[in-house]
Amino acid sequence: MLILRVALAAAVIAAAFHAIRERCYFPFQCNRVEKRAEAATSWAMDHSGSIQAALMARRVNAELIPCIEHCPAAVNTYMIAAANYAVLHRIPEAIVMYERALRYDRRPEIYFELGMAYLEVGQRDRAISALLVWRLFYARDTGVIFDPSVRAEVDALTRRFIGDGAHVALPSLLRDQSNL
Repeated sequence: MLILRVALAAAVIAAAFHAIRERCYFPFQCNRVEKRAEAATSWAMDHSGSIQAALMARRVNAELIPCIEHCPAAVNTYMIAAANYAVLHRIPEAIVMYERALRYDRRPEIYFELGMAYLEVGQRDRAISALLVWRLFYARDTGVIFDPSVRAEVDALTRRFIGDGAHVALPSLLRDQSNL
């Protein structure tokens, strides 16, 4: 009987240790990695095109990928990883990160960055869909969209949706993931 109690206590202690490690330690460590990665990514973006920036972006993503696996709902890690892929000119991988981020959060900046990434790879229709959602969410000037024809189309669609009632159009756009 004593052996059974000791074995049960050991199993409970091991389960508690595992739970603390998974629920406290890993998220804490990933939060620290994310903060360092944010600063390093900002530097890499400012120095984009240099070998040092590419090395920094590669190193940061190597640190972030385990965090994405352990804390999949941490949206900022996807955004930082996507920015690093953009520094490395690996836009398809950046798009995957933005799309994965959208599974957890519907931030306007994710739609904007996704739309700009789609433009870079020539997926104009998907870019317009993502940028339209961004524009309806975040009524900012579309002057930041570098392609004038895309900018004009997003503006025209925005006027159409607002005329039809943006409060109705936005939820339907968000539900229809085939647009993106």
